[in-house]
Amino acid sequence: MQVSDRHYQLILSPDINQPRPRYQWFYFELSNNEADVNYTFEIINYSKGTSMFSHGMQPVMFSVTEAVRGKPAWKRAGSSISYCRNTFCRNDFKDHTDTRHALFFVSVYGSVRAPCRCVLYSISFSLHATLERHLTTRKRRLFVRCDKLCTTLAGNEVPLLTITASGTREQIEARQIAVLCARVHPGESNSSWVMHGVIDVLMSEEDKAVHLRNQYVFKIIPMLNIDGVVNGSHRCSLAGVDLNRTWDRPSPELHPPIFHTKAIVQYMVDVLGKKPFVFIDLHGHSQHFNECDYFSLSNCRFSITREKESSGRVTLWRQFGVTRSYTIESTYAGFNTGPRKGFQVNIEDLLEIGNQLCKALKQLMYIGANWSLV
Repeated sequence: MQVSDRHYQLILSPDINQPRPRYQWFYFELSNNEADVNYTFEIINYSKGTSMFSHGMQPVMFSVTEAVRGKPAWKRAGSSISYCRNTFCRNDFKDHTDTRHALFFVSVYGSVRAPCRCVLYSISFSLHATLERHLTTRKRRLFVRCDKLCTTLAGNEVPLLTITASGTREQIEARQIAVLCARVHPGESNSSWVMHGVIDVLMSEEDKAVHLRNQYVFKIIPMLNIDGVVNGSHRCSLAGVDLNRTWDRPSPELHPPIFHTKAIVQYMVDVLGKKPFVFIDLHGHSQHFNECDYFSLSNCRFSITREKESSGRVTLWRQFGVTRSYTIESTYAGFNTGPRKGFQVNIEDLLEIGNQLCKALKQLMYIGANWSLV
């Protein structure tokens, strides 16, 4: 709603069918605006008590002018950013008062039109375009196939990508299996950009890509929660559940992407007699700096809390003995260590972490069989 001429208060919509509202993800467009003047926005019903907006993170905004010029269109923008508790309250049907927090920022609008929490990665313009590009320009000595993993509650198809080197049946069966997935939480679009970087490397003619395809059969689910992405949810599926808390007992009716992904792993173990060599679940993190922080010893937790019992990495370790079962987190914000210290994360950073992940998978093959870290 409009507070003054150039001051607006915004209220986020909750995830669909979610009894426990989560208000974190935002994306909106400004039109009929005056160029080169300040506009102030307040998002008044954030649900998180803390945010990286309190530590220097800016919203990302889409520039139409830069996009037309073929230049990077997503930019960090906004000033006078603050994140604090406010007086906005929501009374639910149990008459329970739930306090909220507000994000406040000022931006100058010219060609910049669409503010967002994180760089978008949509289905039609990003995922499908990427898969189509790779499938139509496949290289020699490369086997790649895109199958339908399942159909979601809304009728969307979940793609399953298989990548390996061409070879005889015996050669392919001798390779290790790597299962990679991303975007189980639809608001974590940064995980899709990391997966994009992984797929770009695996489909390339780089030496490490050729080596990886000769060593692994990659089973990749690049976007698990397509319904959530389509409907603008932050964390939940169309059924209103967090799919990353359903791996222990997924329902084929309510949680088809998880049910069928787990079924593939079970087929590998029970029929092929070979468990995945590695399972990697790509996520985004709203309250940490840096990339892949769970590969940092100082950021590792050698315990499993009750709420993590039914997550993907824990379930595949416990039920199928996949010892190299990892969650990799990518920051929404930026870096506080290393050569990128002080910089906010961008698309190139996320693609690069996908590239570095491929390097790690190459090295992982040569690590002793008894070494594992879950």
